Amino acid sequence: MGKPRLIQYRSYPVNYGMIPKTVLPLSVGGDGDPLDAIVIGAKISRGSVVEVKVIGMIEIIDMGELDTKVVTTSKEFLNDSINNLEDLRIKNPEILEEILIWFLNYKEKNIVSFKAYGSKAETLKKIKQASKYYKRYGVKSR
Repeated sequence: MGKPRLIQYRSYPVNYGMIPKTVLPLSVGGDGDPLDAIVIGAKISRGSVVEVKVIGMIEIIDMGELDTKVVTTSKEFLNDSINNLEDLRIKNPEILEEILIWFLNYKEKNIVSFKAYGSKAETLKKIKQASKYYKRYGVKSR
């Protein structure tokens, strides 16, 4: 909303940022912002642009708007053995649970709700769609 966000909850459990040159407008179920990205792996310096592997997405409802969180891993995470959310659930189920709990609570209780997990294929399709919207319209200020 044009101001720094002060989060009065515990710190982010993973690296968190956005995918450059993407946007999903409200008219197609987005929130009008670049797609959010979660990067599982070693700590990344703020402002870094990194190459990641997409493994799926978490869709939440935040203040009535769909808010997609693209879940990715760094290339080094678990020797690059995680290819989708199911692999993550099998090898490190606590990570996915911790991420979801964090997003359901960081704005106080009952403001954010879980909608669904999305497959890697669905996520890649959403990223492609968001890239097309960015190329066509850019990001509009609120």
